[in-house]
Amino acid sequence: MNGGNWSVSNGELNLSNQGSGSGKAAVFAPSIGKNDYVVETDLFPIQGNSMGGPLYEYNDHNNYYAMHSMPGSNLVMKSQITNGGANYGASWPVSHTHGRWYTFRTDRGDGVNKVYFNDTYVSTHGQVFNDGAGVWGYSGPLKFDNFRVREYASSIPNTVVGLSLIH
Repeated sequence: MNGGNWSVSNGELNLSNQGSGSGKAAVFAPSIGKNDYVVETDLFPIQGNSMGGPLYEYNDHNNYYAMHSMPGSNLVMKSQITNGGANYGASWPVSHTHGRWYTFRTDRGDGVNKVYFNDTYVSTHGQVFNDGAGVWGYSGPLKFDNFRVREYASSIPNTVVGLSLIH
């Protein structure tokens, strides 16, 4: 974990107020060993200035890709950190507020990253960094839960629920 005040309480990862700077990251898998994978996490922005989300490409703490919600501005923003400097060049309007749970998902496959916020498609952009996954936050306090990484499939299989066994 890179800076910030990280703690675990009730099974949730918490990041307290950390002030300004380039954000604070918690990297759970610095190398996944695959190019194609999916990163998902649930995010709870505690205040309007609470910004954070999944980190889904990672070389080191100075070079990574992440997405973050900005509930005070109703935006979701792409964060490319290169050589420690932030490039916040792309953002998308997504209505959300602090004080409730949201889910981020990034499908990293076929040479691109496809980002979803609460199952709504947000953006597609090219891959830049190596494999790696975690979460990061900036400014106000956040909670993260249900962080997971799984293998990417170009099509999601159908699931059938409620079948009856016939004798």
